[in-house]
Amino acid sequence: EDSASLTTHQFSENEKITIGTLRLPKIANFTDIDPLDYEEDVGIKLVSIYDDFDGLDALVIPGTRNTVDDIEELKKSGAFDRIKDIAKKIPVFGHCGGYQMLSKEILDPKCTESDHGSVEGLGLIDMVTKFGEIEKVVKQSEGTIIADSELGFKKGTKVTGYELHEAITILGEDTKPLIKLEKGHGNDTSCQYDGAIEGNVCGTYFHGIFHNYEFRRLFTDQLRINKGLKPL
Repeated sequence: EDSASLTTHQFSENEKITIGTLRLPKIANFTDIDPLDYEEDVGIKLVSIYDDFDGLDALVIPGTRNTVDDIEELKKSGAFDRIKDIAKKIPVFGHCGGYQMLSKEILDPKCTESDHGSVEGLGLIDMVTKFGEIEKVVKQSEGTIIADSELGFKKGTKVTGYELHEAITILGEDTKPLIKLEKGHGNDTSCQYDGAIEGNVCGTYFHGIFHNYEFRRLFTDQLRINKGLKPL
């Protein structure tokens, strides 16, 4: 499930709804987006970090084998600023490493993730991600969506997934988590909440979250509504 596998991975294209997936240099677990392709009118477009984002109805930032290295590549390519700009216009959803990139800062004082150390994040959600605080988390996780949102998610929706990460994410005082955990690790060692949502920007440590039919359909229906189409 890395960048080499993408050369043989086929997605639907030219559908009524287009969800862009950022092809990070060290992309991992990109199959998180596969369930979106199950939706009959949704197409997936793999977007290079050197491309513009014209024609997208949402952007997914997937997992990565190295969050810090990849966000520094986003800065070099100009995608860093393009993502910040497009987040004012369309939904942006981050999975795992992509979720960490949404932070204001990515702290790595011991250089456990890369030689870059601590770096600036996209700052699309008021939160900070910190490496070197925990051992690798490998867990099956589940919980419920905490609140209704402009991304279409509904309070009480059940979600399951799996976690595979090596950092904690500390939410700002007014930042809302996405999921109330019933099982799993989530954002930090309190193991109470996972993910975060701010306006039309959202992220989670749950790989496979779009395999949850109700959660996925609520999200894609909101994209349909945003485009003047009828929900399914």
